[in-house]
Amino acid sequence: MSRWLDELLDDGTLTIGQRQRLAAEDAGPTLNRVLRRAELAGHDPRQVLTDAITSRPWPEPGN
Repeated sequence: MSRWLDELLDDGTLTIGQRQRLAAEDAGPTLNRVLRRAELAGHDPRQVLTDAITSRPWPEPGN
């Protein structure tokens, strides 16, 4: 997942601030499980991650 997030940073989908926030959060193991479940259900986990990131505005830091 970290590699995918880095790729989303490289292609401009994520800003450096957003990438840093994701790296600082403790949600990594949970997100990995969710993406694995999506894959087992027949979805492309990278696309699920991309869709989740781009589907709505990011909250301001601290919210």
